[in-house]
Amino acid sequence: MESRVLEGMGHSGGKAEGYTRGLQFTFTPPPHTLPSSDLSNYTGLYTDGKDSINIITERQSLTAVLGRNHWPLYPASDQDFYLRGMLGRFHFEKDGQLNTEFYGGRLTLKRQDTLVAQTGARLIGSTRDLARLDVRQFTLKKGQSDTAESDGDDVLIIVRNGRLKVNDTKTIGPGGVALFSAGDAIALTNADAKTAGYYAFHFRSWAAPDQDRAEKAGPPTVLDWTELKMKTTDKGESRQIFDQPAAWLRRIDMHATTLNKGQVSHPPHIHRNEEIILMRSGKVEEYIEGSYKKAKAGDIIFLTSGTPHAVENRTNGRCEYFALQWQQ
Repeated sequence: MESRVLEGMGHSGGKAEGYTRGLQFTFTPPPHTLPSSDLSNYTGLYTDGKDSINIITERQSLTAVLGRNHWPLYPASDQDFYLRGMLGRFHFEKDGQLNTEFYGGRLTLKRQDTLVAQTGARLIGSTRDLARLDVRQFTLKKGQSDTAESDGDDVLIIVRNGRLKVNDTKTIGPGGVALFSAGDAIALTNADAKTAGYYAFHFRSWAAPDQDRAEKAGPPTVLDWTELKMKTTDKGESRQIFDQPAAWLRRIDMHATTLNKGQVSHPPHIHRNEEIILMRSGKVEEYIEGSYKKAKAGDIIFLTSGTPHAVENRTNGRCEYFALQWQQ
């Protein structure tokens, strides 16, 4: 049962709204609980080439964005959602297809992930979990500074060569990292006598940013390579760098691996999270879904969700790489 007080209504005046609310209550599907961890399976840009709908998360619930309108989606099952009080139903297929009925019209849309598993020097586009992923390289001349505008994104900086002073508080050298949440100030200055180079990773998920979560995570994380605790393994070395939340990302995990000659990171495997591997030194062959792609120092390897992969060091020397995974 449900009761409601209709303010300012008399016995007869309440009929119209009372009947409407009663019908909405009667025909509302039974409540269905969907774990928040499952929401990332639905988010993304869905399109048929003409019409498109953004599915994002807001306040730990799914939301359909059409133009400037944000419509909360309510789960009727693990694959079916509806608009409360409106004519709108959304059915998510497991292959990324979305079937909608909205105001009498029907659409069949496909989730658009612009980035595929690849190796290269730059990444830009959207993925299953990220509305924006932009990775590129920058250089600063002696004494030159850069504000490295975040554009409202979570930003990760990795020093390629030289030394960078971060926010005039700490200087980090090659292999040093700095993680900023959306809204954090970012100021980088070349503190070396020669040119300094760095990578800038911009992240923006399909979920809404959570500034409270970012504030609880604390100030930007800034670490020099010499501060990273090294653990010797049977294949080389491992360095856990951080595992923490940011504004757009519920969790971002980063570590560095050193592989000895002839070693393989692990047998080809898959996982739900997307992943980026950034080569720091040496050469490898990356197994990606049945084929091998060569990668050298400075190359960026992007792995989509569920893609079989492994890193193989087939050279005569050691190789080093960073590995990042995230959750929206």
